[in-house]
Amino acid sequence: MCAVLVDPNQKAINLEPEKCDGWDWYDWNDLPRPIFGPVEDAIHRGLDPFLFN
Repeated sequence: MCAVLVDPNQKAINLEPEKCDGWDWYDWNDLPRPIFGPVEDAIHRGLDPFLFN
């Protein structure tokens, strides 16, 4: 999955508040634990979401 920022001034909107309490932003190198298994696997494989090939 890849996302591209089109408008840096656009604000995120929770369109399903009954399904999602919200989200938080974290530094990639200081993610809170526990981490979702597939994300942790990607981290151990060296994924850097800020580098696109």
